[in-house]
Amino acid sequence: MKISKIEHLLDFWATNNRRNTLSSKDFINLVLERIISGILSRFALVADFGKKENETRSTSGQKSNCWRSLLFIIIMISLAELPLTVMAQVKLSKPQQNQTNQPKKKRSTWEAILTLFKGRKAPNLGSRGICPISPGLLEDKNIIWNNQPLFLWQGNSLPLEIRVYSPFNPKQEQQVIWRKKINSISSDKTFQGIPYTGLPLELGKIYDWELFNQSDKSKVRRSFQVMNIKEHEQISQELKRLEVELRLQQATDEDIALERANYFAQKNLWSDALKEIFSVQNPSLEFRKKIEELLSYLC
Repeated sequence: MKISKIEHLLDFWATNNRRNTLSSKDFINLVLERIISGILSRFALVADFGKKENETRSTSGQKSNCWRSLLFIIIMISLAELPLTVMAQVKLSKPQQNQTNQPKKKRSTWEAILTLFKGRKAPNLGSRGICPISPGLLEDKNIIWNNQPLFLWQGNSLPLEIRVYSPFNPKQEQQVIWRKKINSISSDKTFQGIPYTGLPLELGKIYDWELFNQSDKSKVRRSFQVMNIKEHEQISQELKRLEVELRLQQATDEDIALERANYFAQKNLWSDALKEIFSVQNPSLEFRKKIEELLSYLC
Protein backbone atom coordinates (compact mmCIF):
# COMPACT_ATOMS: atom_id res chain seq x y z
CA MET A 1 0.00 0.00 0.00
CA LYS A 2 1.56 3.32 -1.04
CA ILE A 3 1.54 6.62 0.85
CA SER A 4 -1.00 8.03 -1.62
CA LYS A 5 -3.42 5.25 -0.69
CA ILE A 6 -3.03 6.03 3.02
CA GLU A 7 -3.73 9.70 2.28
CA HIS A 8 -6.80 8.67 0.31
CA LEU A 9 -8.05 6.63 3.29
CA LEU A 10 -7.37 9.55 5.64
CA ASP A 11 -9.42 11.84 3.41
CA PHE A 12 -12.15 9.21 3.38
CA TRP A 13 -12.11 9.05 7.19
CA ALA A 14 -12.14 12.85 7.57
CA THR A 15 -15.24 13.12 5.37
CA ASN A 16 -17.10 10.41 7.28
CA ASN A 17 -15.93 11.73 10.65
CA ARG A 18 -17.55 15.11 9.93
CA ARG A 19 -20.75 13.21 9.28
CA ASN A 20 -20.27 11.22 12.53
CA THR A 21 -20.36 7.96 10.57
CA LEU A 22 -16.81 6.60 11.00
CA SER A 23 -14.75 6.72 14.19
CA SER A 24 -10.95 6.68 14.27
CA LYS A 25 -11.05 3.13 15.69
CA ASP A 26 -13.20 1.98 12.76
CA PHE A 27 -10.81 3.69 10.39
CA ILE A 28 -7.75 1.89 11.80
CA ASN A 29 -9.62 -1.39 11.52
CA LEU A 30 -10.36 -0.51 7.90
CA VAL A 31 -6.67 0.14 7.19
CA LEU A 32 -5.63 -3.12 8.82
CA GLU A 33 -8.32 -4.95 6.88
CA ARG A 34 -6.96 -3.49 3.64
CA ILE A 35 -3.40 -4.55 4.53
CA ILE A 36 -4.42 -8.08 5.52
CA SER A 37 -6.49 -8.34 2.36
CA GLY A 38 -3.44 -7.30 0.31
CA ILE A 39 -1.24 -9.86 2.07
CA LEU A 40 -3.74 -12.65 1.45
CA SER A 41 -4.03 -11.62 -2.18
CA ARG A 42 -0.25 -11.82 -2.59
CA PHE A 43 -0.12 -15.25 -0.96
CA ALA A 44 -2.81 -16.38 -3.37
CA LEU A 45 -0.71 -15.14 -6.27
CA VAL A 46 2.31 -16.94 -4.86
CA ALA A 47 0.34 -20.16 -4.50
CA ASP A 48 -0.88 -19.88 -8.08
CA PHE A 49 2.61 -19.11 -9.28
CA GLY A 50 4.02 -22.08 -7.34
CA LYS A 51 1.47 -24.37 -8.91
CA LYS A 52 2.49 -23.26 -12.38
CA GLU A 53 6.16 -23.65 -11.52
CA ASN A 54 5.53 -27.23 -10.41
CA GLU A 55 4.14 -27.94 -13.83
CA THR A 56 7.03 -26.37 -15.72
CA ARG A 57 10.07 -27.08 -13.55
CA SER A 58 11.47 -30.54 -13.03
CA THR A 59 13.82 -30.20 -10.06
CA SER A 60 12.48 -29.93 -6.50
CA GLY A 61 15.44 -27.78 -5.48
CA GLN A 62 14.46 -25.13 -7.98
CA LYS A 63 10.83 -25.25 -6.80
CA SER A 64 11.84 -24.91 -3.16
CA ASN A 65 14.23 -22.03 -3.80
CA CYS A 66 11.67 -20.13 -5.91
CA TRP A 67 8.96 -20.64 -3.28
CA ARG A 68 11.20 -19.43 -0.45
CA SER A 69 12.29 -16.38 -2.45
CA LEU A 70 8.74 -15.31 -3.18
CA LEU A 71 7.67 -15.92 0.41
CA PHE A 72 10.55 -13.72 1.60
CA ILE A 73 9.47 -10.92 -0.77
CA ILE A 74 5.87 -11.11 0.48
CA ILE A 75 6.95 -10.86 4.12
CA MET A 76 9.20 -7.86 3.42
CA ILE A 77 6.46 -5.99 1.52
CA SER A 78 3.95 -6.64 4.32
CA LEU A 79 6.34 -5.43 7.01
CA ALA A 80 7.08 -2.32 4.97
CA GLU A 81 3.39 -1.38 5.06
CA LEU A 82 3.08 -1.53 8.86
CA PRO A 83 4.73 1.90 9.43
CA LEU A 84 2.07 3.42 7.15
CA THR A 85 -0.59 2.19 9.57
CA VAL A 86 1.31 3.77 12.45
CA MET A 87 1.48 7.01 10.47
CA ALA A 88 -2.28 6.91 10.06
CA GLN A 89 -2.77 6.38 13.80
CA VAL A 90 -0.46 9.28 14.66
CA LYS A 91 -2.22 11.57 12.25
CA LEU A 92 -5.62 10.59 13.63
CA SER A 93 -4.45 11.11 17.21
CA LYS A 94 -3.65 14.78 16.56
CA PRO A 95 -6.49 17.11 17.63
CA GLN A 96 -8.63 18.46 14.84
CA GLN A 97 -7.95 22.19 14.81
CA ASN A 98 -10.43 24.88 13.88
CA GLN A 99 -12.97 22.50 12.39
CA THR A 100 -15.63 24.73 13.88
CA ASN A 101 -14.77 28.26 14.91
CA GLN A 102 -16.01 29.58 18.24
CA PRO A 103 -18.80 31.90 16.97
CA LYS A 104 -20.42 28.99 15.14
CA LYS A 105 -20.37 26.96 18.37
CA LYS A 106 -22.09 29.83 20.19
CA ARG A 107 -24.83 30.02 17.58
CA SER A 108 -25.35 26.29 17.72
CA THR A 109 -25.75 26.32 21.51
CA TRP A 110 -28.07 29.30 21.37
CA GLU A 111 -30.19 27.59 18.75
CA ALA A 112 -30.46 24.49 20.96
CA ILE A 113 -31.57 26.61 23.92
CA LEU A 114 -34.08 28.59 21.86
CA THR A 115 -35.54 25.42 20.37
CA LEU A 116 -36.03 23.92 23.82
CA PHE A 117 -37.42 27.18 25.19
CA LYS A 118 -39.98 27.63 22.42
CA GLY A 119 -41.07 24.01 22.78
CA ARG A 120 -41.74 24.17 26.52
CA LYS A 121 -45.20 24.46 28.09
CA ALA A 122 -45.66 28.22 28.51
CA PRO A 123 -47.15 29.35 31.85
CA ASN A 124 -49.33 32.43 32.34
CA LEU A 125 -46.92 35.04 33.69
CA GLY A 126 -48.51 38.43 33.19
CA SER A 127 -50.06 40.32 36.14
CA ARG A 128 -51.01 44.01 36.65
CA GLY A 129 -48.30 45.41 34.44
CA ILE A 130 -45.56 43.49 36.24
CA CYS A 131 -44.59 40.11 34.85
CA PRO A 132 -42.62 37.88 37.26
CA ILE A 133 -40.49 35.36 35.39
CA SER A 134 -37.96 33.66 37.64
CA PRO A 135 -37.46 31.74 39.88
CA GLY A 136 -39.87 28.87 39.81
CA LEU A 137 -42.41 30.05 37.25
CA LEU A 138 -40.99 28.45 34.13
CA GLU A 139 -40.68 24.87 35.38
CA ASP A 140 -43.44 22.26 35.50
CA LYS A 141 -43.02 21.74 39.25
CA ASN A 142 -41.50 25.14 40.17
CA ILE A 143 -38.31 23.39 41.34
CA ILE A 144 -34.90 25.04 40.91
CA TRP A 145 -31.30 23.92 41.49
CA ASN A 146 -29.53 27.15 42.48
CA ASN A 147 -30.01 28.08 46.14
CA GLN A 148 -29.06 31.68 45.34
CA PRO A 149 -31.45 32.37 42.46
CA LEU A 150 -31.91 35.25 40.08
CA PHE A 151 -35.12 37.30 40.42
CA LEU A 152 -36.25 38.25 36.95
CA TRP A 153 -39.31 40.21 35.87
CA GLN A 154 -40.70 42.41 33.11
CA GLY A 155 -41.92 45.89 33.90
CA ASN A 156 -40.64 49.37 34.74
CA SER A 157 -42.83 50.18 37.75
CA LEU A 158 -40.98 52.10 40.49
CA PRO A 159 -40.26 52.09 43.35
CA LEU A 160 -40.30 48.31 43.71
CA GLU A 161 -39.32 45.90 46.46
CA ILE A 162 -38.41 42.24 46.14
CA ARG A 163 -39.09 40.06 49.17
CA VAL A 164 -38.21 36.48 49.96
CA TYR A 165 -40.21 34.69 52.64
CA SER A 166 -39.12 31.92 55.00
CA PRO A 167 -39.82 28.29 54.07
CA PHE A 168 -43.47 27.37 54.00
CA ASN A 169 -44.79 25.99 57.30
CA PRO A 170 -48.54 25.49 57.80
CA LYS A 171 -48.14 25.96 61.56
CA GLN A 172 -46.67 29.46 61.46
CA GLU A 173 -46.71 32.61 59.38
CA GLN A 174 -43.90 33.10 56.90
CA GLN A 175 -41.39 35.85 57.64
CA VAL A 176 -39.41 38.05 55.27
CA ILE A 177 -35.83 36.73 55.26
CA TRP A 178 -34.46 38.95 52.49
CA ARG A 179 -35.57 42.10 50.71
CA LYS A 180 -34.20 44.41 48.06
CA LYS A 181 -35.54 47.87 47.20
CA ILE A 182 -35.37 48.93 43.57
CA ASN A 183 -35.44 52.70 43.07
CA SER A 184 -33.88 52.88 39.63
CA ILE A 185 -33.70 50.57 36.66
CA SER A 186 -32.31 50.63 33.13
CA SER A 187 -34.94 52.37 31.03
CA ASP A 188 -33.59 50.74 27.87
CA LYS A 189 -34.17 47.24 29.25
CA THR A 190 -37.52 45.51 28.96
CA PHE A 191 -36.53 42.86 31.50
CA GLN A 192 -35.05 43.47 34.92
CA GLY A 193 -32.98 41.07 37.00
CA ILE A 194 -31.64 41.11 40.57
CA PRO A 195 -29.52 38.28 42.06
CA TYR A 196 -30.39 36.96 45.49
CA THR A 197 -27.60 37.93 47.90
CA GLY A 198 -28.87 36.51 51.18
CA LEU A 199 -27.83 33.32 52.94
CA PRO A 200 -28.03 30.21 50.73
CA LEU A 201 -31.56 28.83 50.71
CA GLU A 202 -32.15 25.42 52.28
CA LEU A 203 -32.27 22.44 49.94
CA GLY A 204 -35.67 20.79 49.65
CA LYS A 205 -37.54 23.81 51.12
CA ILE A 206 -40.41 25.78 49.57
CA TYR A 207 -40.08 29.58 49.49
CA ASP A 208 -42.22 32.51 48.38
CA TRP A 209 -40.92 35.58 46.60
CA GLU A 210 -42.85 38.77 46.07
CA LEU A 211 -42.78 41.83 43.85
CA PHE A 212 -44.22 44.76 45.81
CA ASN A 213 -45.05 47.94 43.90
CA GLN A 214 -44.68 50.71 46.47
CA SER A 215 -46.43 53.29 44.31
CA ASP A 216 -49.82 51.54 44.07
CA LYS A 217 -49.28 48.92 46.81
CA SER A 218 -49.89 46.04 44.39
CA LYS A 219 -48.23 42.68 44.99
CA VAL A 220 -47.33 39.68 42.91
CA ARG A 221 -46.33 36.63 44.91
CA ARG A 222 -45.02 33.31 43.64
CA SER A 223 -43.61 30.10 45.13
CA PHE A 224 -40.62 27.94 44.25
CA GLN A 225 -38.79 24.98 45.76
CA VAL A 226 -35.06 24.32 45.95
CA MET A 227 -34.47 20.70 44.91
CA ASN A 228 -33.53 18.02 47.41
CA ILE A 229 -29.98 17.23 48.49
CA LYS A 230 -29.53 14.06 46.39
CA GLU A 231 -30.61 15.65 43.09
CA HIS A 232 -28.74 18.87 43.88
CA GLU A 233 -25.48 17.01 44.50
CA GLN A 234 -25.82 14.92 41.35
CA ILE A 235 -26.24 18.02 39.20
CA SER A 236 -23.37 19.74 41.01
CA GLN A 237 -21.01 16.89 40.10
CA GLU A 238 -22.15 16.84 36.47
CA LEU A 239 -21.63 20.60 36.18
CA LYS A 240 -18.11 20.29 37.60
CA ARG A 241 -17.21 17.66 34.98
CA LEU A 242 -18.73 19.81 32.24
CA GLU A 243 -16.75 22.87 33.28
CA VAL A 244 -13.48 20.91 33.48
CA GLU A 245 -14.00 19.68 29.92
CA LEU A 246 -14.77 23.21 28.71
CA ARG A 247 -11.73 24.68 30.47
CA LEU A 248 -9.50 22.09 28.79
CA GLN A 249 -10.93 23.29 25.48
CA GLN A 250 -10.03 26.87 26.47
CA ALA A 251 -13.68 27.94 26.43
CA THR A 252 -14.53 31.54 27.32
CA ASP A 253 -16.78 32.57 30.19
CA GLU A 254 -19.60 33.16 27.69
CA ASP A 255 -19.14 29.68 26.25
CA ILE A 256 -19.20 28.07 29.70
CA ALA A 257 -22.30 30.02 30.74
CA LEU A 258 -24.05 28.98 27.52
CA GLU A 259 -23.17 25.32 27.92
CA ARG A 260 -24.30 25.34 31.55
CA ALA A 261 -27.53 27.07 30.49
CA ASN A 262 -28.05 24.45 27.80
CA TYR A 263 -27.48 21.72 30.40
CA PHE A 264 -30.21 23.18 32.61
CA ALA A 265 -32.51 23.75 29.63
CA GLN A 266 -32.34 20.07 28.71
CA LYS A 267 -33.51 19.28 32.25
CA ASN A 268 -36.33 21.86 32.04
CA LEU A 269 -34.68 23.95 34.77
CA TRP A 270 -35.27 27.27 33.06
CA SER A 271 -34.80 29.50 36.10
CA ASP A 272 -31.31 28.06 36.47
CA ALA A 273 -30.65 28.41 32.74
CA LEU A 274 -31.54 32.11 32.90
CA LYS A 275 -29.39 32.53 35.99
CA GLU A 276 -26.38 31.20 34.03
CA ILE A 277 -27.06 33.45 31.05
CA PHE A 278 -27.44 36.57 33.19
CA SER A 279 -24.30 35.73 35.18
CA VAL A 280 -21.99 36.71 32.30
CA GLN A 281 -20.05 39.87 33.07
CA ASN A 282 -19.78 42.39 30.22
CA PRO A 283 -21.51 40.19 27.60
CA SER A 284 -20.82 40.78 23.92
CA LEU A 285 -23.34 42.53 21.69
CA GLU A 286 -24.28 39.23 20.06
CA PHE A 287 -24.81 37.67 23.49
CA ARG A 288 -27.09 40.53 24.61
CA LYS A 289 -29.16 40.25 21.43
CA LYS A 290 -29.65 36.53 22.00
CA ILE A 291 -30.79 37.20 25.56
CA GLU A 292 -33.41 39.65 24.30
CA GLU A 293 -34.56 37.11 21.71
CA LEU A 294 -34.89 34.43 24.39
CA LEU A 295 -36.84 36.67 26.74
CA SER A 296 -39.18 37.79 23.95
CA TYR A 297 -40.88 34.39 24.20
CA LEU A 298 -41.90 35.08 27.80
CA CYS A 299 -44.25 37.91 28.74
